[in-house]
Amino acid sequence: MTTPVTATELVSVVPRNDGQSVEGPIIPKHFSAGFVVLSYFISYLGSLTTLELLMRRTSMRGLYNWFLLIGASISLGGIAIWSMHYIGNYAIVLEPRDGQKNRPIVYSPVFTALSFFLPIVVVFLAFCAVGYDNNSVSGCIVLVALSLFTKGRRAGAAKKAQQVVLAAAIFDKGRRILSVNEEFGPSHPNLHWIYRASCNWAGVADLIPKMRIHLRRAGLMIVKVDYSFIFRELFCVAAADLAADLKQPVQSLGMLYDEMIISGLKDSENWRVKRTSTDSDDIERQGFNPTNVGKGKLLFLVKSVDRHEAEHLEAVGFRFGIVPRVVPIIATSLRMGHHDLSSRLKMMCNYSNKHKILEPGVYIALFTTRASMASGFEVLVRKDAKNQLPTVQLPYDSLASWQLDYLRQMENFKVSACIKFLHKATMPSNPSEREQNFARTLELTLEGLMDQISDGFFNDAALIADPIEAPCRDSRESSPPSTAQLITFRILVSIHTRAPGQSWVFIPLNFFKTQQRVYRNSPDHAIFAAKTHREFAPILDLAGREGRPIKGKNIDEAIEEFFELESLSKSARMPNPFEEEPEPKTFVDELFRICVRTKEGATFDLL
Repeated sequence: MTTPVTATELVSVVPRNDGQSVEGPIIPKHFSAGFVVLSYFISYLGSLTTLELLMRRTSMRGLYNWFLLIGASISLGGIAIWSMHYIGNYAIVLEPRDGQKNRPIVYSPVFTALSFFLPIVVVFLAFCAVGYDNNSVSGCIVLVALSLFTKGRRAGAAKKAQQVVLAAAIFDKGRRILSVNEEFGPSHPNLHWIYRASCNWAGVADLIPKMRIHLRRAGLMIVKVDYSFIFRELFCVAAADLAADLKQPVQSLGMLYDEMIISGLKDSENWRVKRTSTDSDDIERQGFNPTNVGKGKLLFLVKSVDRHEAEHLEAVGFRFGIVPRVVPIIATSLRMGHHDLSSRLKMMCNYSNKHKILEPGVYIALFTTRASMASGFEVLVRKDAKNQLPTVQLPYDSLASWQLDYLRQMENFKVSACIKFLHKATMPSNPSEREQNFARTLELTLEGLMDQISDGFFNDAALIADPIEAPCRDSRESSPPSTAQLITFRILVSIHTRAPGQSWVFIPLNFFKTQQRVYRNSPDHAIFAAKTHREFAPILDLAGREGRPIKGKNIDEAIEEFFELESLSKSARMPNPFEEEPEPKTFVDELFRICVRTKEGATFDLL
C-alpha cells in the first residue's frame, strides 16, 4: 500500500547553470487577498489616467502634446502594467517548514529595472505608431475606394453606352457660342422657395409624405418632370430625414442660412479664391464667380436651442462640443479651410440667435441698387443682417403732419443739398423753434449715416420725402410685424460700384424682397402655404393614387400612364402660382419703382 504524499514530502528538481541539478522540497505558498485587490486597483487607476491624458491631446505636434504622450506611456506601461505585476508578486507568501519565518522572494535588480522600462518604451512606440503610421490603413481605404469607384464608372459607362444625348451648340456670326447661366445661388427662384419653406415648415410638413411617394414613383423617369418641382421635393424630403435623425419633428428645424458654403477646396485653393474675388477690380469677374468653384454646395439649417431642447438632444445621443475642437474634424471631411469654416460657424451662430428686424420708430435709410452682370439688380444691405438696409433711428415714434410737410420741401434733394438746407434751418434766424429742433435732429442723424457709409456715392443719393412703411417688431410676441417709417435716400449706382467697407454687402434684390416675407407671424406665411398646396397637391395626389398596384398592367404601362396623368395635371395647374397670382407688394417694390423712375415719370417693375 502506498502512503499519500504530503506537501512537505514533495520534492522538486531545479536545473543549475553548470548542468547539474538541485533537489529539494517544494515550499508551500498562499496569496494575500489585499495585495491582489490592490494590484487590480492600481491597474485601473493607471489605465484611467492613460485615457485621460490621451483625451487631452489636441494633435500629434507640439511639446505639450509630446509630454502628454510620454505621461500616458508611463501611466500605462509603468503603473497599469508593471506596478500591477510587481504588487501582484508581493501577494505571494511563502510558508517554510519547521516554523521558520516567511522568506522573502529575491528579484534581480537588473531584470526588475528592465521590466519597468521595457513596457513604457513599447507602449510609447505603439502610441506613436497609432498616431502616425497610417499607411497600411490608408492604403486599404484607397484600394477599397478605387475598386468601388471603378465599379461605379464601369456601371455608368455601360448605362451611358445605351443612351443617346442630344445637345445644341449654337454660334452667332462672331463665332460666340450660346450659353445659359443656371447657377444655383441667392438669385435663384428655387433658393427663394426653400428659404421661405424653412421659415414656415408647418406650411409644407403635411406634403412631405406624398413627396416621398412622388420621388419614388418618378425614379429613372425623373428627366420628364419639371426639375424645379423635383428639387423642391428633394429639399423637403432631405429636411424631413434630417429631422428624423435628430429625433425631432420637421417643424422644429431651423431656418435656412442665407449663404451657401462651398466645399471641396483645400486651404491653398480657398486662399487663392478669396484673393481673386477680393483683389480683382474687373466687374466682369461676375460672369464667372470663383467662389462657386468647388466640389459641392452646402445648405445649412441653423437654430439656437434653449436648455430644454439641448437636454433632449443630449438624451437621444448627441453632444454639444466647443467649436474650435470640432472645426478641424468638420473642415477635413468637407475639404475646407479651418479659418473659413470657423468664421462661417460664428456667423451662423449670430444668425440663429435672433432674426433681425427693426424696432418701432422712425429711421433714415439708404436704398442703394446696382445692376448685376448675371441678371436683375442688387441692393446694399448690412453684412450682419442681410434683411436690413443701412439705417439710423430718429428719436421719434412717428412723424406729425407738419414734419411730413417739412420733409416734402426737400423732395429729390441730394444728401449734400439736404444738409445745407437743414443746417440753414437750425440758424437763429428761423422763427420756428420746433423746425429748428427737427432740422437739427435730422442733420445729426443724417451725418451719422454718412459716417457709417463713408463713401462718396452717398452724397448723390436723392431724398424720398414721403416715408416708406417697413416691417418692424411688434410689442406683442404673438402679433404680426408692425410698421416703422423710413425716410429714405435712394440711388442707382454704377455697375462697377463696390460695397463700402466691411460692414456692407450687395445681395440680389429679389432675395432681399423674399426676406421681407418671412418675419415671425407674418401674414405671408399663410399665403405661401396656400400657394404651395395649390401647386403641389394635384401631382402629389396623382402620385399617391398611381403608387397603388394596377391590375392588368405591367410596370412600363403603369409608369407611362403615371407620367401622362402627371403631364395633364401639370398643364391644368398654373405654370407658376407666384407669377400668376402676385403676392402683396412689399416696401422693397415701392422703393425700387421710385428708384428707377424716369424723368418723364414712368416707372418699371423689374422685379
